[in-house]
Amino acid sequence: MKADKTTYNFIRSPEIEGEKLLAYKCPAGKWTIGAGLCFYPDGRGVNKGDFITQAQSEVFFYARAKDFENDVNENLTRELTQKEWNVLFSIAWNYGTGWYRKGKLIVDQFNKDPKNYSEIKRILNLMDNKNRRMNEFKYLTT
Repeated sequence: MKADKTTYNFIRSPEIEGEKLLAYKCPAGKWTIGAGLCFYPDGRGVNKGDFITQAQSEVFFYARAKDFENDVNENLTRELTQKEWNVLFSIAWNYGTGWYRKGKLIVDQFNKDPKNYSEIKRILNLMDNKNRRMNEFKYLTT
């Protein structure tokens, strides 16, 4: 699957990543811009005082999304719904590429094709960024 408009809107929603056009320091202390980018598509880091337009934010999101799409897709053993895929993409977007290669429980649970999401909720509840994880779960189940 690929990031689409629903993915972009989900990531930039205030409950998940948000979207700020003026650079700000994220909780990890890194300069961030747009829908949670610490680096521009050309590899340059975001700096204090950087400003982008909303149109640039969307272009930058899709340019950076390619790395995360590959990261998610390479670790799936079944076809997901777009909402399921968006949640896994959101987790990768939050933690960074390479996260899935560490064999996290949440990926294994999504690969099991759950009939209900109770085990996914339990695992998300154990992860850090609990508020974001619960908002991802709410999105998944609505």
